[in-house]
Amino acid sequence: MILLFCTALHVILVSGSSLSDLVSQTPAYMYKNLGEEAVISCSHSIKDYNQILWYKQMKDGQLQFLGYMLATQETPEPGLGVCVVWSPANRGQYSISVVCSSSLSDNVQQTPAYMYKNLGEEAVIRCSHSIENYDRILWYKQMKDRELQFLGYIFAGVKNPEPGLGH
Repeated sequence: MILLFCTALHVILVSGSSLSDLVSQTPAYMYKNLGEEAVISCSHSIKDYNQILWYKQMKDGQLQFLGYMLATQETPEPGLGVCVVWSPANRGQYSISVVCSSSLSDNVQQTPAYMYKNLGEEAVIRCSHSIENYDRILWYKQMKDRELQFLGYIFAGVKNPEPGLGH
C-alpha cells in the first residue's frame, strides 16, 4: 500500500501554529495498491506563495517526490505516469493523479526514514539529495490525524524555520 500526500518529510517537534493551517488536501490521506490510480486535490490560501509540491509515502516510511505546481506551470516527475493539474475555475485548486513507481527521489536520503517522539522531545533527522539544479529541502511533521504540518525549509544552505515552532 502507498500513502499519498501533497506535502512531505516527517519530523516530530513541539507543536504550534503555522502556515500549514492554510493548506487543504482532499482526501486527507488514502491508501492505494501498486498500479491503482489515486487522485488528490490540494489548495492553499498562503499569501504570496504560488507553489504546491506532491509526495507519496512508501511502505518503509520514506517519501517520494512526485512533482510540483509553480504558479500555473505543471511539473510532474518524469517517468512516473503522474499528472499534475491546475484548475483555473477553482483558483488555487490543484490536483494530482498518480500511478505508483520510482523517481528522482531515489536521490534523496533521509536518516532515519521515520521516528516517533513524545511532545517536547527533541527530534533530529538528516536529509540530503543529489538532484542537479535543486537547492532546497522542505521539512514537515505528520500530525496524529495524519495531516502534515510545515516546519520550514533550507534554501541554498540558509535555514528558514517556520515562525513559532521549535527548531
